[in-house]
Amino acid sequence: MLHGFATHLSVVATANGTIRGTPLWLQNVLFGERTMTTPTITSPRPGPKSRAVTVVAWLSLVISALAMLPAFVSTLVLAFAPAEANKVIAKMLQDTAFVRVMPRALGFELHHPLLIRFLQSAVWTVAIVCSVGLLRRRDWARRLFTGLLGLAILSVLFSAYMGQSMVWSLFSRRGNPGSQIPEAVGSGMALGWLINFGVVGLLLWLIAWFRSERIRAEFAGLSLPHL
Repeated sequence: MLHGFATHLSVVATANGTIRGTPLWLQNVLFGERTMTTPTITSPRPGPKSRAVTVVAWLSLVISALAMLPAFVSTLVLAFAPAEANKVIAKMLQDTAFVRVMPRALGFELHHPLLIRFLQSAVWTVAIVCSVGLLRRRDWARRLFTGLLGLAILSVLFSAYMGQSMVWSLFSRRGNPGSQIPEAVGSGMALGWLINFGVVGLLLWLIAWFRSERIRAEFAGLSLPHL
């Protein structure tokens, strides 16, 4: 009788898969222990590393290292031997012709050389760390790199403005009110602005490229289907 009841339950369990209201231990006793297989979930494989990103990262690393070394050395010299630097700055400030055409921002740099060099060293050090992060495809490095590119744009525009303002000041303070900038100098200024705008355009393109969906997916470790 028990054998027939077990056979009947076995048929019902085979049809339905489980017996409702029956404890799991009883089902294991009647029909044997059944192992439940769960589907394996595989994480998405990292996308292929772009050669362009690698080249940009290496260029950024080399440029940052070459710029950081002299800035760091200047910081050490100004910190531990400020007397010689102060003599050179004092001679420059005694030149009235130079002071008249000197922009205010340059005057601030001459009066606070240690602070400026320390900030430059810090920025270039951050750029080196960011470049290493780009090579290892870290997303924080991608975000930081776009910020550094924006800072580079401001630096290019500011440097161009300082140079142009010095040229304008030089020719506007020459005694003759009607003096004009020579044609060759004007052409050089126009070429300088053209080059600066080209550099700014390249940096803007890099910002947009590093914020694109495919580059963000590469740094996030996802592979996108080829469109």
